[in-house]
Amino acid sequence: MLRLKLSDHIINASNVSYGEPKLSVHTGKQLETLSFSLQVRGKTLKEDFNNKLHKVKDGGIFSTDNNGINIKEYKLVNHSYSYTENYSDEDTIYTYTLYLEEIERLKIDSLVIAGVEVTPYEFTEKYDDAIIIQAKIKLSKEDAEKLDMATKENKYFDVIRKGISDEVKKMRFGKVIWSENDGYIKKDIVLVEDIYDNKESPLSKFFQPEFSNIMDMLSYIKNLNDELLKLLISRGQLSAEELEQIKTVAKNNIRATTKEYYRVEDIDKF
Repeated sequence: MLRLKLSDHIINASNVSYGEPKLSVHTGKQLETLSFSLQVRGKTLKEDFNNKLHKVKDGGIFSTDNNGINIKEYKLVNHSYSYTENYSDEDTIYTYTLYLEEIERLKIDSLVIAGVEVTPYEFTEKYDDAIIIQAKIKLSKEDAEKLDMATKENKYFDVIRKGISDEVKKMRFGKVIWSENDGYIKKDIVLVEDIYDNKESPLSKFFQPEFSNIMDMLSYIKNLNDELLKLLISRGQLSAEELEQIKTVAKNNIRATTKEYYRVEDIDKF
């Protein structure tokens, strides 16, 4: 017999049928699927039970031991009912069949990103043909620099989600916004599994024509800057050596300048 708790309703299910387990895309664990039937007497209890079912589509049904300790959590994926009329509404018997699927609550201990371990103070993980993580982290300036150095050379890098899975995932950064507060660097990071990039995304069309226009304007500014530098050299107001020094400094500072586009006053107030 399976003992289930649905809100304040205790169900002792003796006719449980187990289906094919589902593989968790997050942890690789086998998650139970099951169904069973139960009866509810009377229209009033039936309406109250329907209200409870409406609230557990995302979880909230627990299997328990004899002491009432929760063992597993399930969500309602489907249900049906039939009824046999009696003399009054309150004597009518409603027979429900519930279809449940085990769920898991993900709890992160730490993220190891390209060998650098960080502890998120906020964390969510979803699956959209690939694992996508959004996390907020707070780092010392030294650790923030260490993370930047570890990830700057390659688009994709190794990520381990300690507490969820020890499997190494190849991931990349999505949008990263950051702020500097009280001597610390706070980052709101998005990590995207590499297989996500194998699919065509219709979202790319949403950035047109803005993206193409921005590229054209940047190209114009670059060309204008190049011509101005040539003019200064031709007039003897800038030496070739000074030009190379300027170009070297500008190139070396690209990453630092790019980061400023994603800086906000405080990521928790953004």
